[in-house]
Amino acid sequence: MEPAVFWHTCLAIFISFSGFMVSCHLTDQVSLSSNFLFGTASSSYQYEGAFLSDGKGLSNWDFFTHEAGHVKDGSNGDVAVDHYHRYLEAAITPIPTAFKKFMFKNDALGK
Repeated sequence: MEPAVFWHTCLAIFISFSGFMVSCHLTDQVSLSSNFLFGTASSSYQYEGAFLSDGKGLSNWDFFTHEAGHVKDGSNGDVAVDHYHRYLEAAITPIPTAFKKFMFKNDALGK
């Protein structure tokens, strides 16, 4: 399976599952404890951007997306949503989802 097809399949499965959970919640067919928290995940490549910024170093995805033929439209995550430079803004911006928690780690802060 080609990487693009694989990731599109993963996205379709995630969207399908998300819709199922929302519909279950709306119809009140699922009983969860009051302290149960739904979570979500993402990769740093989806958020960070900052390709070659501040000595960050290259990830395997940086190499992969910059080699011709791996991504159908030739795009890459060099900028992404630029969380690397906008992390303070993200920390004070309300989350526009149903999730009540948002935790992130910026590798620049850990150095």
